Amino acid sequence: MKITLVHRFFWPDTPPYAVMLRHIAGCLAKDKHDVTVISTQPSYKNNYVIEQQPWIEKIDGFTVKRLKLKAENKSSFISRIVGMLTFTFKLFIQLLKEKPDTVMIATTPPLIGGLAVRYACKIVGAKYIYHCQDIYPEVALVSGHLKNKYLLSLLKRIDKKTCDNAVATVVLSQDMKQSLIERGCHGKNIHIINNFELVPFLDKNQTAEKQNNNIPIDMIRPKGIFRVLFAGNIGRFQGLESIIETAHYLHKHDSVEFVFLGEGVSKLPLEDMAGENLGKTIKFFGHQPIEIARALIADSQLCLITLNEGIYKYAYPSKTMTYMCEGIPVAVMAELTSELSESVIINNLGIAVKQGDAKKLANLIEDLYKNNERLEEIRKNVSDFSRINFSMQYVLPKWVSLFKNHKTK
Repeated sequence: MKITLVHRFFWPDTPPYAVMLRHIAGCLAKDKHDVTVISTQPSYKNNYVIEQQPWIEKIDGFTVKRLKLKAENKSSFISRIVGMLTFTFKLFIQLLKEKPDTVMIATTPPLIGGLAVRYACKIVGAKYIYHCQDIYPEVALVSGHLKNKYLLSLLKRIDKKTCDNAVATVVLSQDMKQSLIERGCHGKNIHIINNFELVPFLDKNQTAEKQNNNIPIDMIRPKGIFRVLFAGNIGRFQGLESIIETAHYLHKHDSVEFVFLGEGVSKLPLEDMAGENLGKTIKFFGHQPIEIARALIADSQLCLITLNEGIYKYAYPSKTMTYMCEGIPVAVMAELTSELSESVIINNLGIAVKQGDAKKLANLIEDLYKNNERLEEIRKNVSDFSRINFSMQYVLPKWVSLFKNHKTK
């Protein structure tokens, strides 16, 4: 089968999906499919420069084709919109040239990417799979990016048709599936395949051990320190202010430190909130390559997952898989009725509190800090749970099966 996989950002670019898509593409190529990935040059972060990649190249048995786009100013809304529209237009033209049997596109760029694939597939007689990493436009509504009810209604209708016309619409959780059904989607083509752990592709001259040894010395966890780590985008809509409050509640314990790993618009305000504890029990480190991030996660005692109210219905944090596949207990701050929180509580994978309950989170972290035996019990549960739910060996065969079950007639 001739398969085209689409995402604006592809390995060696830095977002999680860029890495996951290389694993998916390689797995499909091994299953004897003719696989092409359509993307662009690495450009996800302005402050993390990756050297230019070949415009066309072969990797792991599949072909990568990168569309040419002008450099984008991430701080400019207009520049980002122009970039998304340009990529979508060029993608549409490229699909008409490729004439694939099946196309898979994720929700980047949101809405318009899926729309372009829907029309291109209609013209060339192809099928498409819609991989909903997030559900737009609803996630934009609850995160505060979209407020116009008329535009919201229009975008919902557009995306509903994209979901319904797909041969398969893939979401990450039962919560997300339910949200699409509540939107009015027929639901017959909805599949739940959650993301998997982020496993880095090593430089050909390096081993994992050598790359892990490249961790900057100031990031290494001091001996005897109980590290609570958050890795990911440090944005406005994750409720990270409550985590700073939690850290302040625990400042009496010099051996408990909170580490934020990543970049984002809320980094400076959160550093201001940290006050005199900044650099002591509250530390901020910049974005790191996956192999270093994983090493830092593996050396932590507890990892944080925070979701603002309502987000769980339309998204599922991919950091969860990487945390758990390193065997690290998690601390979740989200609705206790969410699939994420319920799975953590039921399977004893860590702790969970509702949004904003910094005091309770502090108390639960303190309990784990003082009870190493319970922490080790949770670690074992996490390792067992992740191995049968989030490992590549468990998830990738689901993708192979999905494409096999939706071959072009």
